[in-house]
Amino acid sequence: DTVSFNDRVGPRTIERGFREGQMIIGSLLLPSIGGGVCQTATTLFINAFELGLPIVERHNHSFYISHYPLGRDATVSWGGPDFVFRNDLKTGILIKTRYTSSTLTFSFYGTDPKRRVVTSTSDRTNWRSPQTTYALDPYAPRGSVRTVSGSNQSGFDVTVTRKVYERGKLIRKDATASNYIAVGPTQIYGPGRSIPGPYFVLPRV
Repeated sequence: DTVSFNDRVGPRTIERGFREGQMIIGSLLLPSIGGGVCQTATTLFINAFELGLPIVERHNHSFYISHYPLGRDATVSWGGPDFVFRNDLKTGILIKTRYTSSTLTFSFYGTDPKRRVVTSTSDRTNWRSPQTTYALDPYAPRGSVRTVSGSNQSGFDVTVTRKVYERGKLIRKDATASNYIAVGPTQIYGPGRSIPGPYFVLPRV
């Protein structure tokens, strides 16, 4: 059986109880309904990963966020990136959640498969220096341009290798790669003005 985060959580709308939070769009953090839900997806990913369950789909955030374990974040978006894992055990898994105003805990219950998971994290490679990025804001004044300072952090690649043992026998070895962009200033253009390079489009917020 597979578990899809997006299928389980559903659309992030005000009507379904979601609030506004910060969401990564291009190289920027912008307010969005359901922003921050990736923290939930990341917590679920870490649990499934460390239990040795097969990861079917996982995407890293576009840029590195230091409060997540290196190379172990999971970004999700309704109609876009998803986090999916598979239960390859012979029995079912019960997943329970507990939360407070500042914490979220996932607990997995089931028959103990006698697994041991060993992970190693590579050095950061393929460093990329911060560059100016460009965005189009269709709702900005025509011909306008403004610059937003970024976090000025370098981009890099990193890989987490996982070995899963069951009753002492290696049953799976896989590698989870993450590619984080460099983040510099972002120039935001209004309609009707030439943009000097590749750009992303800002939604209405």
